[in-house]
Amino acid sequence: ACMEAAKKAGGPIMVTSSRGGGQFIAGKAADNTDDAACIAGSVAGALHVRAVAKLYGVPVILHSDHCQKAWLPWFDGMIK
Repeated sequence: ACMEAAKKAGGPIMVTSSRGGGQFIAGKAADNTDDAACIAGSVAGALHVRAVAKLYGVPVILHSDHCQKAWLPWFDGMIK
């Protein structure tokens, strides 16, 4: 819905991803040892946003939520 709104407005959009959102996408029952589920879900979400943005023809900025020091393994895992 947000990319549809961006297309109608004629502008880009920023989509935020978070550690908890990544775990939600992976499924709350997924093994989250070493943030594995948070990382996998965040990467899957980013790939989804990239694929769908092409359908709408809008530029998307993917923002990884503010990251506290304890969550750096999640952030580093997304980059790898």
